[in-house]
Amino acid sequence: MRGHRAIAWAWEARTRLPAAQVPPERWVPFRQRLGLAEYCLQEVVRREPANVTAWTGLITVARGQQLSADEQRRRFDAAVAHDPDNYRAHTAMLQNLCPKWGGSPEGVRAFAERAARDAGEGSRLGTLVALAHLEHWVDLDDAPGRDYIRSAAVRESLNDAARESVRHRRYVRRRDWALDANAFAVAFLVAGDDEAAAMQFLAIGDLVTEFPWRYPRRTGGSLPVRRHGRQRPHGLVRRTGPAPPREAGRAEGATGRGQGHPGRGRPPATKKRAHRPAARYRPGHAPGWRAGRGGDPGPRTLGADRDLAALGRATGSSS
Repeated sequence: MRGHRAIAWAWEARTRLPAAQVPPERWVPFRQRLGLAEYCLQEVVRREPANVTAWTGLITVARGQQLSADEQRRRFDAAVAHDPDNYRAHTAMLQNLCPKWGGSPEGVRAFAERAARDAGEGSRLGTLVALAHLEHWVDLDDAPGRDYIRSAAVRESLNDAARESVRHRRYVRRRDWALDANAFAVAFLVAGDDEAAAMQFLAIGDLVTEFPWRYPRRTGGSLPVRRHGRQRPHGLVRRTGPAPPREAGRAEGATGRGQGHPGRGRPPATKKRAHRPAARYRPGHAPGWRAGRGGDPGPRTLGADRDLAALGRATGSSS
């Protein structure tokens, strides 16, 4: 737990900006906090070599520390050796292969397609194909990006992946299944496949996740989504036709005398529902994201600096 919180804390220091735009003073705490995460997670895998969650965190740390491709692959192989279809390990490795981290679009797509194919029918790893195409799309300028994402080859690839994953009868809606449906909804939407996108919107309902609707574009910003309450992309769900009729009792009571009774004037007052604060995680919201606020909850504890100092002593370096 401490290792994963240190990863979120590190990215809080770095921000989500491209590397060229990150202020120089932010790199020092970023590397220090990643060092803390590395230390904590390595301790876990030494004690529990089959801990896939810890190995997944180490894949992300390898990305931030810019470790060699062989080391990144070693960590990924250690994770999938114990859980071959682990979604978090695969998405972490997919990010490591992106051009923004030194990889290539071809490598990302090959990794996604191979993982989806090896996982078999009904696996959620088909979502990797949608994410791979979106990653390439966001790196392109407007015209080349539109030409790429709307090409017949990409549409066919997306439909094939959806057919073997979210549309398949063996697909199981797990705790965070809405992430899969939202990924395909975004991909089909920008690809111009309205019919396929509509199928995903029907499945999603109002469980719209922040990711990937806020996928940053190199040009043109990001796809907008409301950040309060239950999320809904602007302009995607729109009422058509006349407004629904009011309840019969309230309509009949509009001209009656009396109050507080259906059919006799004013409708009865309903009891106010008690306010319930949003949970840290709810199905339909990206893991680690505070519903209604956005951002990763970093380890804002008084012990964080103490952990860095302990790490410096343990590794023989100063913090």
